[in-house]
Amino acid sequence: MPTILKRFVIVGGGSAGWMTAAALSSLLGP
Repeated sequence: MPTILKRFVIVGGGSAGWMTAAALSSLLGP
């Protein structure tokens, strides 16, 4: 996982951050 997505997970504080990272991942690539 790219560092910036890891930062989103940390800032989100858990499930919300994980969902944000997952959404960004699907938007950025397969």
